[in-house]
Amino acid sequence: MRQRLLAETLTAARELPSARRELVMVPPRRMPLAVARVLLTVVAEGRKAGWLEPAGFAAALRKPTAGRLRGFDGYPLARHASELPPARLAAVVRDRLRMRALAKVLSDARATAASVRAALGRSVATAWRADPAGAASYQRGVSRYLTASIASVRLVPKSTVVVTGGSATIPVTVDNGLQQDLTGVELRVLSSRPERLIARDRAMPVQASRAVSRTVRIRVEAYANGPVRLTAQLYTTTDGRPWGAPMTFTADVRSVPSGAVIFVLGGTALIVLAVAFRLRRTRSR
Repeated sequence: MRQRLLAETLTAARELPSARRELVMVPPRRMPLAVARVLLTVVAEGRKAGWLEPAGFAAALRKPTAGRLRGFDGYPLARHASELPPARLAAVVRDRLRMRALAKVLSDARATAASVRAALGRSVATAWRADPAGAASYQRGVSRYLTASIASVRLVPKSTVVVTGGSATIPVTVDNGLQQDLTGVELRVLSSRPERLIARDRAMPVQASRAVSRTVRIRVEAYANGPVRLTAQLYTTTDGRPWGAPMTFTADVRSVPSGAVIFVLGGTALIVLAVAFRLRRTRSR
């Protein structure tokens, strides 16, 4: 309130600097003591700065008279030194972007987003001018909260899974450490050797209650025995952006039925025959 009253009275004084203007400040009927102290402080600081001068109520009823042009010495250098550093402002901008990303995976992001926005606005308030160390500590606390919230939605690491047979399911566990239900996230699994094993489910939606883990079963199709590196990654469903770090593990394919092997060999043989037929036609021409 103090900052706003000072800004509004200074703006009114500078709109017509050559004319004297009368302003009437009307406090609420039941004014708390703290509000009265703010009004007195604003009047005292405005008088000290030179743009406010108390007057009687009758002065407000008179016609405005031409005033004198007040001088302005410029922005004090001491104020420049106490301004918030650009690095902290850039950190607040990054935190706002991270808050927007976090809101995409929350079932009800309104309360969380409102509290974080208020904290980010508080971190750049001019009240921190006299306490730069406190401002830096407060901003780091907000940043740590966002970092911990984003990191609490993650894939639980695993090393090796065994796939027996041509068709199987691979469990992938998603840990939701948020105190809110998880929505707006999908799981994708990619194979490093698609000729051996592929994931039939390209994207599986993930929903988990607050502070619980959810296991998502990915259907895979195996064509040949041997190890295959799989990469699991979470994505936001609204814009398809990756969420968190990917999780890589090995799928050890064993005991693939002969039918699948014959299918792979038959496909390879057809490709070889097609190439040989094409070469024969080219030579005959």
